[in-house]
Amino acid sequence: MYVQVPFCSTTCAYCAFYQVRSEDDDLARYLMEVDTEFSLVETPLRAGTVFWGGGTRISLGVQSLQPDLLAALCRRHTRDQALRAYDLVRAAGFASVNVDLMFALPGQEAADWGGDLAAAIALGADHISTYCLTFEEDTALYVKLSQGNVTRDAEQ
Repeated sequence: MYVQVPFCSTTCAYCAFYQVRSEDDDLARYLMEVDTEFSLVETPLRAGTVFWGGGTRISLGVQSLQPDLLAALCRRHTRDQALRAYDLVRAAGFASVNVDLMFALPGQEAADWGGDLAAAIALGADHISTYCLTFEEDTALYVKLSQGNVTRDAEQ
């Protein structure tokens, strides 16, 4: 099961998910509302794994470990921060950790993609989710595409 966490301090260039900046007790209220929603389900859900998403600690939205690609996506983390976050999640005792990676990024070479995959495998991630970049309307990356400032790679 994947539960989207809508709180982001900045908007990534490719992201079309609903998001807001967190204020004071927003997270606590959000978690109470998620609990309320789950209680409305008549038949209890049985999920082997629950991922709390939105770039949080359990499903890590790494996307890439290449500095230039992270900057192009408007990601706030660095390669070192992503690797440190993985170590912190493991040290906290979480038994299963997912790493999200993206491919078909503007400017991404096959070697970049291979390097990101190899790094995620070397970490020992229990699950690696890979996503092909899509240019969603109303995102900064879509605007760059429509202005001709980035191009899609026809081979990806």
